Amino acid sequence: MSNNDTIPEFLKSFGVEIEFLYPTQNKMAGCSAIKQVGAYITYDASAETQTQVCRETGLTLIESPYILSKSNGEKLGGEIVTGIWNFRLGTPAILTRLGMITSALINNGEPSKSTRGGIHFHIAFTNELDSLKRAVLLGGYLEKTFFTLGGMGYEHRGMSSDSIYYRPITRSGPIVVPVPGGWAQNFTIEQLVGANSLNEFFIRYGDALTWAGTKYPIPRYHWLNLVNLVVPRKTIEFRVFNITHDANKILSVLLFCKAFAEFCVNTPWKNFLSLGFDQENSVFDNIPIVKTLERTEKFLNLTDIPIRNKDTLIDMICSTPQPILEERFVRSHLHDRHSVPVHWEYGNYEPEKISTSKICHPKYEDFYTRGGRNTSSLGGPTRGVRVFDNFSELRRASVSSRR
Repeated sequence: MSNNDTIPEFLKSFGVEIEFLYPTQNKMAGCSAIKQVGAYITYDASAETQTQVCRETGLTLIESPYILSKSNGEKLGGEIVTGIWNFRLGTPAILTRLGMITSALINNGEPSKSTRGGIHFHIAFTNELDSLKRAVLLGGYLEKTFFTLGGMGYEHRGMSSDSIYYRPITRSGPIVVPVPGGWAQNFTIEQLVGANSLNEFFIRYGDALTWAGTKYPIPRYHWLNLVNLVVPRKTIEFRVFNITHDANKILSVLLFCKAFAEFCVNTPWKNFLSLGFDQENSVFDNIPIVKTLERTEKFLNLTDIPIRNKDTLIDMICSTPQPILEERFVRSHLHDRHSVPVHWEYGNYEPEKISTSKICHPKYEDFYTRGGRNTSSLGGPTRGVRVFDNFSELRRASVSSRR
C-alpha cells in the first residue's frame, strides 16, 4: 500500500507488492508502465541481490544463476508497490494494470520463477475483535490451501527457506523471539482467540502494540499479517505467494484473498463455528486440499469471482507440488542482524516458553545476512558489491563458486 497514512476504503481498497530480482531499482522506476499505473519502487532485503563487479570490463556477475550484465553500481532487485487501488475498478481494469506490470518485468529480464521473490496483497480490513479472531481461525483452516496456491504452479519458495518471511500461523509456525527469561513464539492461534479485548489481542500478537511502529515488527513476517491494523493504514496482508508473470494468476489469488477478508467480517460467530472453520489444516501436514477448497467455495463469497479465475485457482491447486514444511520452531531471521527486541518486557503477559534445544536458526539467505552467519555462494562472507580488478579474477571466482 502507499507510504502515507491515507485510510483506505474498507474491503474495497487494496494494494499489490511484487518483488523483482534482476533489474535495478532505477531501471524499473523508469518504466513507463510502472508510472502509468501509479506504482512506485522500493527496496526489499529478500529480493536484493549481491553483485560482483569487474573494473576491467564494467560487467557484473549476478549470483545464482551466474549472469554477466552491464552495471553502474546500482542495487539489483527491489519491490514494485501499486499504491492504493480499488476493486470498484472492475476485474478487467485490474487485470490490465497487473498485465502492464508483469510485461515490464518480462521486458527487463526478470525470470518468471524464483526461490526468493514473492507477491504480497494488502486489503483494507477492520480491527474489530471478532473479525480478527475469525481471520486467524480461517487462516488456520485454509493455511494448506494458501501455501499451495502460493506456489503459483511451481514449488513453493518456502521449502528452501523455512518460509522465514511468511511463516505459518499453525503449530510450530509462528516465529520464535526473545522474551524475559527465555524464548517464546510470537503468538499462537489459541492465544489470540482467547483474547478478551482488542488491546489484549494485539498484546498477544507479538507485542504488536509496542513494536508495530518499528521498522521490522516481527509479527509482520507471517503469511497472514495483521500488523497494519495497529496503524492508520488498516490492512490485512497475504504474503505467501511466489513470483509469476501470469497476470491472471495474480488477479485470481487476489480475488480469493478478498473473499477471505469479506467472509471474516460478514459471518456471525454461530455460522462460522457451525461450518467447522475453526479446525486447522496445517502446511506441516500431508493432507489433500482439493476438498477443502471445494467446501470453502460453498461458503466464502466466491460467486463474485469470474469463472475464468475460479478455473485458474483450481488449475493452480492441481499443478503446484503440495508444500509440506518441516515441523520445527524457528527463530526470527532478524535475530542474526541483532535487531530483535525483547518482547513482553513490559507488562504482565507471559507466553509459554520454549526450550532452546527445540529452536532452530532459519534456512535462508538475504542481502543483509550474507555478511554474517550466512555466507556468499561466491566464496565467503561479503556484503553489497564485491569488486574485482580484472575479468580473469572474476571468472575464477565464478568457476570456483560452482564447484
